[in-house]
Amino acid sequence: MNAPRPMIEAKNLRKGFWVRTGAFRRALLRAVDDVSFDVRAGEVLGIVGESGCGKSTVARILVGLVRPDEGSMRFGAHEIAAGKRRDLDAVRKQAQMVFQDSFASLNPRLTLAENVAFTAVARGQSRGDATRKALRLLDTVGLNAEAERYPHEASGGQRQRANIARALAGDPTVLVLDEAVSALDKSVEAQVLNLLQDLKEKLGLTYVFISHDLHVVRYISDRVSVMYLGKIVETANAEDVMFAPLHPYTQALVRAVPTGDPARRILHPPLDGEPPSPIAVPTGCRFRSRCPHAQSICTTEEPALLTHGSRQVACHFALES
Repeated sequence: MNAPRPMIEAKNLRKGFWVRTGAFRRALLRAVDDVSFDVRAGEVLGIVGESGCGKSTVARILVGLVRPDEGSMRFGAHEIAAGKRRDLDAVRKQAQMVFQDSFASLNPRLTLAENVAFTAVARGQSRGDATRKALRLLDTVGLNAEAERYPHEASGGQRQRANIARALAGDPTVLVLDEAVSALDKSVEAQVLNLLQDLKEKLGLTYVFISHDLHVVRYISDRVSVMYLGKIVETANAEDVMFAPLHPYTQALVRAVPTGDPARRILHPPLDGEPPSPIAVPTGCRFRSRCPHAQSICTTEEPALLTHGSRQVACHFALES
């Protein structure tokens, strides 16, 4: 019996941005460089990595805010090729995004209820139906008493709950959450994460959850993809990534996770140096300049993302450790 087709299949996505490097010079910054992954229906795929690794660009490609230069993406029954608008509107109806900045994501001149209702109105619902839907969704996320507040009158956690309700007003099947809890304090973060878990089960949603916090990603994700300098270097189950990482970069990320145990305090930085510039990507393995296991082959040959059992890893020596 064949396995069901994934909800999302991304293949060989590439996206570059031209940036100014001098008075009369420009260079291509490779934000996403040959990235492939899939997301199964009902799954939470976490994407982690340092700032600038390309994970937010991947998020914007998924919801149609950014068009890839190369590659293709299948979203359910709709296939979207790079540079083409075919079926893009259908994808936008199925996927909604929750951004990191909860205040900038809301119209300050509208109440929370009006912000949520705007999405439904934009999808063709009458204002009355949209308002009733907005109030119902605000009640679902625990904001029924704050519906008439303006964004500046709400806390950060309340604004992010309103943003989740606004995303749900579009009746999506997929939510892409880009650092959606990183600006919240830990107690509110836990509440929002629990809310997302409840909504996923109640509404049958699929999540792509982007974060730099491995603790958060492990809590909410089924699988995790680790990105470094525009590429995915490892994908595995969340528990495997946390407790049995194969790629040296993933291992460094795990060692850098803060711990409350004094006996396990970090005495030395898990990684030396800064990531290479995405404008001048090094040959071979992109991680080699910071990798303690790098050898001559790492300078000349870029490791492919190969499947090993239930996981994928891009490292010449990952299975030798």
